[in-house]
Amino acid sequence: MRFSEFNSDKSMNKYGLAARNKDGKFYSYRHGKLTGTFDNMSDLQKHQHDLIKDESIREGAEMIAYHKHPTEKNLWTFPKAYQDDEEVESPYMSNASMRQFLDALGYNPDFEDQSPVPAKEFIARTTQWLQKNIGKRSPEEPVTRDGNMISGGKPEGHMNQMVKAHNELARKITAKYPEVTHLGFN
Repeated sequence: MRFSEFNSDKSMNKYGLAARNKDGKFYSYRHGKLTGTFDNMSDLQKHQHDLIKDESIREGAEMIAYHKHPTEKNLWTFPKAYQDDEEVESPYMSNASMRQFLDALGYNPDFEDQSPVPAKEFIARTTQWLQKNIGKRSPEEPVTRDGNMISGGKPEGHMNQMVKAHNELARKITAKYPEVTHLGFN
């Protein structure tokens, strides 16, 4: 969910969600209507996640880039061109894969409760992870089956590939959109 201006359909994300930070309070909007007021960004993110969790949408998460609005001090937004820029589109991961990814990097794996992180910190952390794992491919995860539930099935080196892809993407985003300061996972 991107934090964006709430006053036009073009500024909302694909679920009609937007948020505004004013006077230390976070306001959640869906399709231009106020859905809640919160004291912190984590509660806002959880609320917005709950708004859409029961809809027929893909379950999973992606990395989202944003920054403070250039003229409205308490408003979070993202560069206008970023929303439709396929060149900087984040890999969409299942919830379980995103949890593993964040945990491997030392972030809170419950991404719904994870506050956004400074982009430079994320780049540094993923770079360090890659340096520490040179020549160490992440282990294969075999497919498991429990009744009708099938899970796992990741090839050797999959985590290495995900960390590298997100590191490169974060670098590309911050180079192309220098106003971006934070990355969220939702």
